[in-house]
Amino acid sequence: MKITKEKTLKYKLRKNIQAMDSKIILRQEIQNLTDKRQLSRALKALIEEGYLAKLGYGIYTKTEIVPETGDVILKAPFSDLVKETLDKLGIDWDLTQAQKDYNEGRTTQVPVRPGVRLKDRFRRKLAFHNQRIYFEGNIYAR
Repeated sequence: MKITKEKTLKYKLRKNIQAMDSKIILRQEIQNLTDKRQLSRALKALIEEGYLAKLGYGIYTKTEIVPETGDVILKAPFSDLVKETLDKLGIDWDLTQAQKDYNEGRTTQVPVRPGVRLKDRFRRKLAFHNQRIYFEGNIYAR
């Protein structure tokens, strides 16, 4: 029996991810396609191709490859992806105090470090290359 491209798990997974409106893909959303090991191998292959990036445990995002350099970049700003991830996971969050102060005009200092103030407990780490999210408040403490 000849295996065609359309029958491979990687192809099915890629089509399934393309059909999703969200830029964030949770492993639990695609786990019904196959068993855990095959899914892990297919996800790893898509990451190596530059189609996906892993942000954290069971959290992936769509990426693009810059044609000139071959670098993998996110399709949206990292801080927006983190907020979308927290929303998808049902974690209640708010802007950091620095972001609120800037938005309300109390300061002209632009917040550079991406962060959120958590209202629920969240113990995962979210990162992409050298970008890491800053959690403000004491809820993150173990």
